[in-house]
Order: sequence, then C-alpha cells, then structure tokens
Amino acid sequence: MEWTVQEFLFAMLLPRSHDDRRGILNLLGKSFTMVASHMSKIFKRGDHVEWNSEAGRVRGTVIKKVTSDTRFKGYTHHASKADPQYIIKSDKSDHIAIHKGKALERIAIRVRPNARRKKNR
Repeated sequence: MEWTVQEFLFAMLLPRSHDDRRGILNLLGKSFTMVASHMSKIFKRGDHVEWNSEAGRVRGTVIKKVTSDTRFKGYTHHASKADPQYIIKSDKSDHIAIHKGKALERIAIRVRPNARRKKNR
C-alpha cells in the first residue's frame, strides 16, 4: 500500500498527539515504518555526503541524480523520481558508487584555514 501526499498530511497534521497519529495510521492500514521507508533524502549535484561501506564510513560528492533504472558495474539499480539513486565520487580514492538517498548523510564541508604566509623581509 503506497502513500499519497494527502493521506500523509492528513495523518500527520490533524491530530496533535503521537498516539492520535498512530491510531489514524492504523485505521488507514499503514505503519510508521512504511512512512519512514518511503521518505528518502533528497540530494543535488555537488552535495558532500557520507555513507557506510564494508571498510567504514566513506565521504564523497554527488555527481548525478538517477531517476530511472540504470545498469552500473554489471548490476541493474532500480530508481524512480519518487525514490532516486545517486552517483557519488569518493573523496579519497576517486571510486564511483551508486546509493539510495536513505543510505547517505549530508555533511558540511570543512574548509582549512590558509597556511601561514611567510612575511617578506
């Protein structure tokens, strides 16, 4: 069962307490886990992101947003406008990867202060 925008807004905005929202969602036959799983994060080209890999946390930059099924490194990645995937370039290794938005975290880019300049004597 998929959510419509109207159902989501109705379930989340009208009742004031957490228990009331849970009751309305149960009446609609939906659960909180379904709401969370269908709401992926939105990123744009150039966003600095972080994700978990077998080797630990990896940081990189979003290169492209994919909104249709794509063949990448021998696998078909299923993407849509509602649930896009992102092509990302790793900062350290320049490795290219593709991930769903829910696997990514947006991070702030750290800017190093300028190195000390030598004074002209």
